[in-house]
Amino acid sequence: MPGLQSIRLTFDHPRPIRKIRLEFEEETTSRSQEFTLAVTHADGSRREIIRQQWSFSPGSSTTEVEEYTVQLDNVLSFELIVDPGRHDKNVFVTLKTLRIA
Repeated sequence: MPGLQSIRLTFDHPRPIRKIRLEFEEETTSRSQEFTLAVTHADGSRREIIRQQWSFSPGSSTTEVEEYTVQLDNVLSFELIVDPGRHDKNVFVTLKTLRIA
C-alpha cells in the first residue's frame, strides 16, 4: 500500500537499545522520503528519537544507510514510521534492512 507506512516492534519485557541500522533501496523512482524512529518506555512515555529525510535518484543516489548508536533503556516498543513520498503519495517504502540491538 502506498503512502505513510509503519512498523512497530513490541517487546514482552523492557529492554535496552544501543544500536539501530536502517537500509532503504530505491533504484527506479526519484523520490524524497522522511522517516521517524520513536520508542515507548516502560513508564508509558513515548519519545521521538530520530527524524531523517533523504532523496533517492536512479543512477546516483539509490541507497540510504543509517546507523545510530543510542542509549535507550526500558524500551517496551520501537516504531519506524516512513513517508516514502513526501511529494508523491503513490510510492512505496523500500526497506531492505532494519536491525536493532
